[in-house]
Amino acid sequence: MVRHQRRDRRHRDRRLGLRLRHGRVRLREVPVPRQAGPVRGDVLLAVGPVRGDPRAAVHPRREVGAREPVVLAHRAVGRTRVRHLHDAAVHHPVDPRRDHRGRPHRRQLGVRDLPPRRAPAAPAVPRGARRVELPAELQLVPLAARARVELRPVHAAARPQRDLRLGEPVVRPRAGRRRARERADDPRVPAPPQAVARRPDRRGGQGMTDPATDHRSTLNGAPRTMQHDRVLFGAAYYHEYQPTPRLDEDMRLMQEAGFSVIRVGESVWSTWEPENGVFDLEWLAPVLDAAHEHGIRVVLGTPTYAVPMWLARIVPEINVRRRTSGEAMGWGARQEIDHAHPAFLFHAERVIRKIVARYADHPAVIGYQVDNEPGNELIANPEVFQRFVDHLRHTYGSVERLNEEWGLTYWSHRLSTWADLWTPDGNAQPQYDLAWRRFQASITTDFIAWQAAIVREYSREDQFVTTCISYERPTAEDDALTRALDVTAGNPYYRMQDALELPDTDDAPQYWTSSGAWTIVASGDRMYGSKQAPFLVTETNAQAIGFSWTNEPAYEGQWRQAAWSLVSRGASMIEYWHWHTLHFGAETYWGGILPHSQQPGRTYREIAAIGAEFRHAGDRVAGLRPHADVALLFSNESKWALNEHPALGLGEGTEPDRRSWQTVYDAFARGVFDAGLQANTVHPSQVFDRDPASFARERPVLVAAAFTIATDAQLRWLAAYAEAGGHLVVGIRTGYEDQEARARPERKPAFLDVAAGVHYDEFSNLRRRVPVSAGAAAGAHGFTVPAGASATRWADGLLVDDADVLVGYEHPHHGRFAAVTTRAHGAGRVTSVGTVPDPALAAAVVDWAVAQGSGTTGWRPQTDTQSVASSVNQHGETVHVLHNWSWTPSTFTLPVDAEDVLDGSAIAAGVELALGAWDVRVVAVR
Repeated sequence: MVRHQRRDRRHRDRRLGLRLRHGRVRLREVPVPRQAGPVRGDVLLAVGPVRGDPRAAVHPRREVGAREPVVLAHRAVGRTRVRHLHDAAVHHPVDPRRDHRGRPHRRQLGVRDLPPRRAPAAPAVPRGARRVELPAELQLVPLAARARVELRPVHAAARPQRDLRLGEPVVRPRAGRRRARERADDPRVPAPPQAVARRPDRRGGQGMTDPATDHRSTLNGAPRTMQHDRVLFGAAYYHEYQPTPRLDEDMRLMQEAGFSVIRVGESVWSTWEPENGVFDLEWLAPVLDAAHEHGIRVVLGTPTYAVPMWLARIVPEINVRRRTSGEAMGWGARQEIDHAHPAFLFHAERVIRKIVARYADHPAVIGYQVDNEPGNELIANPEVFQRFVDHLRHTYGSVERLNEEWGLTYWSHRLSTWADLWTPDGNAQPQYDLAWRRFQASITTDFIAWQAAIVREYSREDQFVTTCISYERPTAEDDALTRALDVTAGNPYYRMQDALELPDTDDAPQYWTSSGAWTIVASGDRMYGSKQAPFLVTETNAQAIGFSWTNEPAYEGQWRQAAWSLVSRGASMIEYWHWHTLHFGAETYWGGILPHSQQPGRTYREIAAIGAEFRHAGDRVAGLRPHADVALLFSNESKWALNEHPALGLGEGTEPDRRSWQTVYDAFARGVFDAGLQANTVHPSQVFDRDPASFARERPVLVAAAFTIATDAQLRWLAAYAEAGGHLVVGIRTGYEDQEARARPERKPAFLDVAAGVHYDEFSNLRRRVPVSAGAAAGAHGFTVPAGASATRWADGLLVDDADVLVGYEHPHHGRFAAVTTRAHGAGRVTSVGTVPDPALAAAVVDWAVAQGSGTTGWRPQTDTQSVASSVNQHGETVHVLHNWSWTPSTFTLPVDAEDVLDGSAIAAGVELALGAWDVRVVAVR
């Protein structure tokens, strides 16, 4: 049965709770037999178009309560009382020449050099007969109490992944642009995200374009070439924050500093949309025009991470709750948003489309940053929890299976129905927590993919889409997050001044602002590892960073060192945060390139010198592919597990170390740097579908430390990797839990004990350092224990079955156990490290492991103040970046003939290159 209801202007349908203005609502009710399935008992309302064939909404008929769960494409989106969502339920047709207040639209400014692109003319739509326009999420809203309605059932083969788009909301592009996909075969716009087909690249366009290419990224199954003509260089620019207009002066200074890019627009939704439905899109046009005139390219941001206060007022339920039963976190900061909430998604989509449609064809725009540093909060809003319940229902199928998989007999947690599942607020069960963290990460990943798909409906072929990642965010799963993006972008921040000095004797815990020269290199490796491809730095240190009490502006040369360090690991853009130091707001003392006086000073001069070097080096240093001696396995799931149930303690062990996983990983990452070697960060998603023998040839040394959450197949793969010729280094906690965070019943390390020739039944936290010494087999294997090396934080009670002991503990109790062992396995080797090694021991282990294989080249540090990073450029040259992280000058003797990339001079083998205080030299070898 199809029910048509026509309402007069501003008539409120009290049954549906929707305010309708000009238009017609069609409800389709299709009786179907009740069927078993994952959505049984859930109901939805679907509002479709008047003209054309609306999607049938069918589901077993039933009575609906006011607080029933709402399902979006086979998942619950929440329990909520029926209320009117301001301008988020039904759009009414309007005269396209007038805004919602009846005023004529402002005349849009023209853009120079803008080639016309005309879409096929859309057929005229009679006034009053246009489609009822709802975003996809809001086509499905809660009904009033006791209403009956039908919804289509979920097909048994439906994929369980969450897709925020669900359907295709009506697009309202400006005149001349592509219109909405109104039916599945509409050829005027791209297909939905899962089937986007990129058009052939146009050469010679704006942005990172040059006939020389250096890598490919895969987007939705279609390879897309990313191209580099030089390292992009610039800063985030907010002219809207300036106390007085100074656009021309800013652009002049940027041009003189060698800037080639700025990022704009991502933080000011309330400027783009000062009132609900009232848009001001022209304020940015002068900035983009001026940038284009000065040869500066633009990354345009979508402003969804900081919502306008009018939206907070009219839809307060989008405020994040950190506890389902707690109060909302409040407003006044940023990222306080439940970005899975349908009302937020509606308003976000509307402003995204408005902005991108307005500026997609501007010749200055080379790419888009969607959102900003996503994943800041674990969202515990009630509707998100209901989606989580539905997600579990689809994943496990029945409460009986969930009871078994999670071990819910413990502490009487067995469920008899899905409604019995407790909220995460007081949860203490690790299986629950891991599932909750996975679900939260998927919300963040889906949100970014959803935005990227919207932007691609408007973007040109020579424009990229990315988001900037803060890698410490709790729900940012970087390898998954970047899959829907063209290029990775990240925001590495680091302590400056003495924190960068080598040799580094500081082993203090890391924070979101890292400490140590090695952490800049490790940050670059993380960003490269997200897609195994060159990346963009969207934010990094200008002056002092962080808070008003953390003022450590760089010493002379340190900005240059950090920039070249990131480029040497694959950065294709260096962008500082930000151009001018703010005069108001929470980040008033987070220094920009210009100080509060707005007069160029020391920071400006040093950064301008970097810009000149990048401009001179050109594409010889853009899109570099770093060398790697060691692969470091990075497991986000293990990180989450050890955050909830840490293995390590702080101080005397009275407090947990929530960064336990990072502490173990960092020990080996720093060890690689201190050994003068180079690392490649790899994720399980990039490793375990590879042939072990092939991966062993590509990465002869693989460190799997604290790989706690692992499947049986993954652990067997690690053993096969060693058998095929790889050198596997196993760290603490690897192989201890399965994919559900359950302690394994096998001998530890599970599935690796035979290959390693060791096992353990007990382990101990170490409250203080324990000295180590050479084991019985150290000499036979050529392993040297550095003087003063020690074990820290943890000791596995390694019992030797069939392995050689390289390192032992000097301790009356722990001395009965081995600290480091090794065993040949097949064509390769397994080395077990049963502690968190201090920097000296970690460096010795990875240096020895690499030496057992193909060994290393002569391009290694020659003093304890130096570092060397090597990579391959687009022309096949090997580029070596030499650093001296010290006030003390040093020299580096070239092992082969080379060319100075920055001045073009030829340098013969054996020549000693001079490295001054905090200096960098860049040479290329053909």
